[in-house]
Amino acid sequence: LDWNMTAANSRGLRKTNSPDGQNPNQSFQRIIMFAAMKFLRNLEDGPEKVALTRLVSLFGANVVIKHVGVFYQGGYFAKTANALELLQQGVLDLLPLITVDSVALIDAIAPPDFVLNSPLGMSDGEVYKHMESAILQAPEALERPKWWREVVYRDYVKPKL
Repeated sequence: LDWNMTAANSRGLRKTNSPDGQNPNQSFQRIIMFAAMKFLRNLEDGPEKVALTRLVSLFGANVVIKHVGVFYQGGYFAKTANALELLQQGVLDLLPLITVDSVALIDAIAPPDFVLNSPLGMSDGEVYKHMESAILQAPEALERPKWWREVVYRDYVKPKL
């Protein structure tokens, strides 16, 4: 994101010792990209590296698309007429690949199923089976509630016949 820093300096947005003239968003995004790229460089080759590289690529593409006007203004997209379309197509090509990896990535950072103790938290894909089991195993799940007489045997509940 050096281009963003250069653009901010060239437009005079950075004032001397004034936080108002600085763009905290560009620094934050630069730190994220720097940390992610450093982490990926040190990671051993494997499926984790491929999945995380795809995520970082999607993040980088999102930042470029968000600031596409600055890229055009700086002349970065001037050499290729359809640079934005190529970038958008690259994002669309990345999405199905990330979708395949998403469950594995979530399982890697999420707590184990037994910690959640939730029928919805199971990662085996059988949500309805686990919900039915949890409902049927709950205490007094198949009994009438203690207040059922109060609802049924009242003066305001009269037969219509």
